[in-house]
Amino acid sequence: MWSRFFYCCVGLLGCLGTNLWYISTWTTLLFLPITQLDQNAQFIFTEIQEAFGATVFLALFISVQMSLPLFLYQTLSFINPAYFKHESVQNVRVALVFVTMHCLFYVYFLTSWMHSLLTFFLQFQFENVQYSLLTFQAKILTYFQFIFQCCFSFQFLLLGAFLSFLVFPKLLQNIWFQYKHLIVFVTALVLSFILPPDGLLQCVVTVQLLCVIDIFGFFLCLYTTYQEKLQAKVFS
Repeated sequence: MWSRFFYCCVGLLGCLGTNLWYISTWTTLLFLPITQLDQNAQFIFTEIQEAFGATVFLALFISVQMSLPLFLYQTLSFINPAYFKHESVQNVRVALVFVTMHCLFYVYFLTSWMHSLLTFFLQFQFENVQYSLLTFQAKILTYFQFIFQCCFSFQFLLLGAFLSFLVFPKLLQNIWFQYKHLIVFVTALVLSFILPPDGLLQCVVTVQLLCVIDIFGFFLCLYTTYQEKLQAKVFS
């Protein structure tokens, strides 16, 4: 167990050193949603140590994301001896799906969803004739913390779904069959408040997310059916 923890720490420190070396590239990438809205946008810091703190915070955050497959591999390697062989294979497949969704989230988040969030929040700048009563000038650390909160919220939900998929697949299937319409309604309602008032954008994002929900339910049913057949074969 301690050797696995050591490997995780070494991987995290290696990623941290690499990301600190290429921190300017990562900063430019994360500033892209803001610069798409305003090419002259600038970030400020009001305390002497804030720029250094933002740099370390960003490098550590990215390092944790890059080290996540290693953490997941070490965790599965630790718990897999307690499972049957077919269950271990299923755990690996679900873990690969989890990592793939994790990567796709960051691609869509930085290229599309982040732009929509910023557009929604920045539309509340009050304008009076020819000048704005409220203008936006972001602090660099606050901006990074905002991105971290958005990403962590998604990761927390995704990790909860991943663990539930492994531990309580039958319970999730029952919830899916009984409350699917309620889940779809709540999802559409939340998106209508979060997304900017653009009908085409709302339709596209809502359809994409509902397709993801349906695909998740479909694979959940396949997974539970496959598990039941395997258990029947093993114990028969």
